[in-house]
Amino acid sequence: MPRTRGRVRGLWPLMASEALILVIGTLPWLLPLPLLGIALAGAALRIGYESGVVNGMPKAGSSGMIGAGILAGFSALVWFQSSEVWPLGLAVLILAAGGAAILANGLAKTWLWRFLIYPALPFMLFVFSARWANAAFACLLSFLLVEIFDSFSLLGGRLFGKRLLVPKLSPQKTWEGLAVGFLAVAISAISLAALLKIDLPTMAAVAIAVTAGALIGDLFASAAKRRAGVKDYPPVLPIQGGLLDIMDAWIVAGPLAAVIFTALH
Repeated sequence: MPRTRGRVRGLWPLMASEALILVIGTLPWLLPLPLLGIALAGAALRIGYESGVVNGMPKAGSSGMIGAGILAGFSALVWFQSSEVWPLGLAVLILAAGGAAILANGLAKTWLWRFLIYPALPFMLFVFSARWANAAFACLLSFLLVEIFDSFSLLGGRLFGKRLLVPKLSPQKTWEGLAVGFLAVAISAISLAALLKIDLPTMAAVAIAVTAGALIGDLFASAAKRRAGVKDYPPVLPIQGGLLDIMDAWIVAGPLAAVIFTALH
């Protein structure tokens, strides 16, 4: 459309990279479980490092290595626990977080608490969900919905955005973009319910949880970056930023979707 194409033309490289991320992010979930575990271990190391660097400034190097070690170790602990009982997994996370805070001593009063709240605990819940069949399917489904929500929120904000949603944390998010993203998720959820033969109330509950979780995760990540005075986490893709910039919404939305899908389906 001639009237609006100038505003959105710059989004196409970003949208192309979103499509590539969707493909790359889906592939590990189609592999045998041990290979998925290896992929999640790599993600834990990278996300722990990125968050440690940003949360731990100015001692970015040491805090990045500590963050990578903590998140990888805790994720392995969650992955290899053998029970399918959700309360046991949650207890492991709580004990692990408390143990880390005690062992860290001085660090516990500074960046470590922020690191444990986000992204450590959401990512460990994400790993816990990935371990079990129904929950893993819900995590993968949430990935598709998160990408749709993010992409259409960005497009809607660029086209119609006027009223800022949270100007201090994320100056590019608008109420209009949020509405377009939610509408896109609603249409997609109805289509996916028919395609995957999932009852509509369950899919609607999952879609609502995913959009809420995506927004919460994105804002947590934005708060950490604003606190550190950086735009992105240490980049893995030039356009997208770091791995946590890519997965910030998913690691919160995935476990929420898993809980609701497992409970209702």
